[in-house]
Amino acid sequence: MPKIHVVFDGGSRVDAEFDGHLSPSGPNGYSFEGILKAQCMLDRSSTSFANTVALDHAGKSMPWAGGVKKEIAGDGWNTFEVSGWGERKPGEDVSFRVGINTGLSGQ
Repeated sequence: MPKIHVVFDGGSRVDAEFDGHLSPSGPNGYSFEGILKAQCMLDRSSTSFANTVALDHAGKSMPWAGGVKKEIAGDGWNTFEVSGWGERKPGEDVSFRVGINTGLSGQ
């Protein structure tokens, strides 16, 4: 099982990382599982949205799958066990990306 390590460094304690494993699932599929960690010191108390971390994945030639989203509580590290699956072309690599909504409007 290949290891996955993806990092988002937004500076000033706005950080996320995913450590996990990727497994094939038949000729056109894959599954993954691991630990998603995030911290965000942005104060959202006067907004209608929360700090959120997102982990997305896809086969290299496929559209992003939509991934996993988790709400970040407080300004310390939050840890989540996550898993998912997707499709890819036979033998194709899988890409992962992680991010936090750092925009003023929650994006």
